[in-house]
Amino acid sequence: MALPVALITGASGKLGPILAQAAAEAGYALALAGHQGRAELPSGVLAQRFSADLRRPNGALALVRRVEKKMGPVRALLHAAGGFATGPLSSLDRERFDEELALHAGALLSLVQAVRPGMRR
Repeated sequence: MALPVALITGASGKLGPILAQAAAEAGYALALAGHQGRAELPSGVLAQRFSADLRRPNGALALVRRVEKKMGPVRALLHAAGGFATGPLSSLDRERFDEELALHAGALLSLVQAVRPGMRR
């Protein structure tokens, strides 16, 4: 029987490897997605890298389709894509705020909508 698939966005960031380790220990195969596809593949675990730009309107849907084609339906979603602005909120310009909001919240909504059909099977 195939392992269930966990899709981890931001897999090449600081939080991604921690999430990957936890998902692997919980018995998941890992779909490790990063903006440049450079996520570290843990040894002894079924894992594949995927490159994705979740800032694009169809980036999440395209990512999920590639993952499902190669690995099967996504059963767990761990969204850790994107960095964080630093400094006082008063110094954050609107363009940067909108970019971060789109990546953190907008991409999450798109990912959930894309994985939901596979999770319901």
